[in-house]
Amino acid sequence: MFLDLICGALEREAERADAAVDRDRDRDRDEEGSAAIEVSVSIYRAKAGDYPSSRAEWDSYDGVLLPGSLSEAYGDDEWIAKLKDVVRTELHGTGRTTMGVCFGHQVYAHALGETEATEKDEGE
Repeated sequence: MFLDLICGALEREAERADAAVDRDRDRDRDEEGSAAIEVSVSIYRAKAGDYPSSRAEWDSYDGVLLPGSLSEAYGDDEWIAKLKDVVRTELHGTGRTTMGVCFGHQVYAHALGETEATEKDEGE
């Protein structure tokens, strides 16, 4: 099961194909012979302060997705500061499998002390 920390972007459906699950390939095939893989995604709304409430709940997920947002990862909104704390303690701090997309990877980097790179910075 995967945890999706929605960061203020529009809700969307998520699909995941896992070719590495060899043990399931010969089992659960559809009529065309393709492997049927069932994926469960739980959605929490980071912008609303919604996170798993216990260590056991965090540990029940195989990975975490930090998706895009209409907000800036280096902003000082209260919810972004909380998300950065979560990145440091519950994601990076525990070695959880995490994938950040756009805002998600930027906020992960900012939480660990990276700074914004601009075109001007790259040219100097």
